[in-house]
Amino acid sequence: MLPECGKTYGTKRQNFLAKGMGGRIKRGSHAHLVVYFKLLPKREATEDRDEWGAIPLLRYYNVFALADTEGIQIGRASCRERV
Repeated sequence: MLPECGKTYGTKRQNFLAKGMGGRIKRGSHAHLVVYFKLLPKREATEDRDEWGAIPLLRYYNVFALADTEGIQIGRASCRERV
């Protein structure tokens, strides 16, 4: 589960694309792992019958919280300290 602080996340590539706006990832920031899983439907049709199955799709991304960036001002989420 991703931390509550800074609810907007982006991959390293997305943050570096924002470099044109002067953005960068803060030194010492750690990435969070996001896992995406989905079953893609698969149909095998023969003359006699139709068979349905599924192909598993698994992707993972390392993302950084927008609060861990510098110089990116668009849609910056507010971050409150936990006590």
